[in-house]
Amino acid sequence: MYLAHYDLVTTPAGLAELFASRLDPDLLRLCVGYEPVEEIIEALGEALS
Repeated sequence: MYLAHYDLVTTPAGLAELFASRLDPDLLRLCVGYEPVEEIIEALGEALS
């Protein structure tokens, strides 16, 4: 959210717009390729621990 919509997550008006749209400002978008699913899960486990 921060990279794509910095203006929305850093201003009161932007946060109000997100709230009105029922979007969490801490939303995390993941893009993955064709890596084995086990590697993706392991990397996410490390990143989120």
